[in-house]
Amino acid sequence: TYRHAKAIGGWGGAGVALEAAGVAAGAPGIVHGFPGEVVEGIGQLLAHHRVWDRFAPKP
Repeated sequence: TYRHAKAIGGWGGAGVALEAAGVAAGAPGIVHGFPGEVVEGIGQLLAHHRVWDRFAPKP
């Protein structure tokens, strides 16, 4: 999911799972927090289909 630039959301212990997978909880396209916030954030991200900011070109 991360490598395909898809939105990822979770709450509770999801931050620990993300870190274990080598994904920073604050990375672009990652929504972590309270359930209502996550659902709203994921809805906004899904409107764009992918999170291209995750793979922004390096200068």
